[in-house]
Amino acid sequence: MLTGVESVKEGINLCNEVTSILKSAGFDLQKWASNSQEILDHGKTSSSTSTVLFGERGQTKTLGLYWSCEQDFLMYQIDVSDVSKHVTKRTVLSVIAKLYDPLGLVSPCLIIAKIIMQRLWLPLELASKWNKFKSELLVLNELKVPRHILGTYCIEIQIHGFSDASTEGYGACVFVRSVDHCGTISVHLVCGKSKVAPLKVVTIPRLELCAALLLAKLVEKVRSTLTVTVNSCFLWRDSTVALSWIHTPPNTLQTFVGNRVTQIQALTSSSDWRHIRSASNPADLLSRGVYPSQMQSSDLWWNGPPWLSFPQCSWPKSDFQPQINLPDLKKQISVFKVEFGAPFSICKIFAVV
Repeated sequence: MLTGVESVKEGINLCNEVTSILKSAGFDLQKWASNSQEILDHGKTSSSTSTVLFGERGQTKTLGLYWSCEQDFLMYQIDVSDVSKHVTKRTVLSVIAKLYDPLGLVSPCLIIAKIIMQRLWLPLELASKWNKFKSELLVLNELKVPRHILGTYCIEIQIHGFSDASTEGYGACVFVRSVDHCGTISVHLVCGKSKVAPLKVVTIPRLELCAALLLAKLVEKVRSTLTVTVNSCFLWRDSTVALSWIHTPPNTLQTFVGNRVTQIQALTSSSDWRHIRSASNPADLLSRGVYPSQMQSSDLWWNGPPWLSFPQCSWPKSDFQPQINLPDLKKQISVFKVEFGAPFSICKIFAVV
């Protein structure tokens, strides 16, 4: 069971309830891990076996990631020493399989591996790029991602989503912005997701729309998962064409675009979408890729654009206006109908007998 509480008292009560319920069915809990020493001490005194398992060096594995219980960080442990130096499709797949990242926290790195994997049918000029990527992978073991993403006693919680696309890939990421009772603002990355662009040529605006749909689904997943009340949601992107499509009735758009706009409008409100410059878009790192050595120092990825840490009045003003002459609009066909009145004769003289 994985869960969290806001105070030590709530944690102790939860431990008592869970222990009591399971014990009534003959199950004695023996393994606890917490970032609170008080809860662990309580577990030792209340458990019939008094066994608490922290894991090696105070670390335990959860959701495929390593959690440093004492420091409350999510961490990675990657080992590629057993992978052959000869670049083949098999060795590339082997390394990618070692990069388990369920929350997408290092998606800007993984997109590089995905793009290389997609292009392995090309000549081996990608080998040097792959070797550079593999040699830097161990740097990810130094990452320490704070598990707790909310401030203390929050009075406002916002979700901010970003998406972007390029000819190589597209992606989306979600941040939580919280304001506590003292007015202190905290912004933290929640999750991210990236996809490689299809080999079949797709226009950039269409890829931008795919990224917007990916973001809409990701935000919906986050909102349904969070156990706190979200006050507002803001979805940011730098493509004016994709934004204009989102504000357009789907029935006026061609099938590819219309189907995706329908899904986006069902998951989000068009008023949630806003325009920003590419330089302020952390999803730009997902669409182009970032080498592992650059991840730790990327404040844009971990904390979003700097202005998110300021009051809302300091955010960039969006002067976006939906475009009228958009690509992928259905062609309008005009039909003319001609009607004649009563029958008439073309004869100059006629007679009736």
